[in-house]
Amino acid sequence: VGRKLNFNMIDQLNKIVTNNLIPDLTILIDLSPKEGLKRFTEQQSTNSKAKSDRMEQENIKFHEEVRQAYLNLAQTEKKRIHLIDGSPPIEEVHQKIKDVILLFLYHKLSSYHHPWLILSTHSRQSQMV
Repeated sequence: VGRKLNFNMIDQLNKIVTNNLIPDLTILIDLSPKEGLKRFTEQQSTNSKAKSDRMEQENIKFHEEVRQAYLNLAQTEKKRIHLIDGSPPIEEVHQKIKDVILLFLYHKLSSYHHPWLILSTHSRQSQMV
């Protein structure tokens, strides 16, 4: 999208190379391109191993187009793609990711109707509330 490639073509190629494999859960961490590049620049100044690659070297318009494409995809696949705001501190984002995964696993495991799984996931659910 950012490089003006046809989205439908990319989708078809993805289906071919993954043999139509689609994840049950995708977590999309959303962050404005300006904030993301700012964080990367800050990380580079404190970590000599953080190297700029071709993605970071793209202009801001490229990053905005890619972000919008991912947000559009998340809008069309609400059951699979869970959007998380990436602007809070990393610890808070990490906790939100863990919560999404635990809730996903709770629903996935409870569908198996195995008594041990239901008991263990119910106790985990009560801790989350």
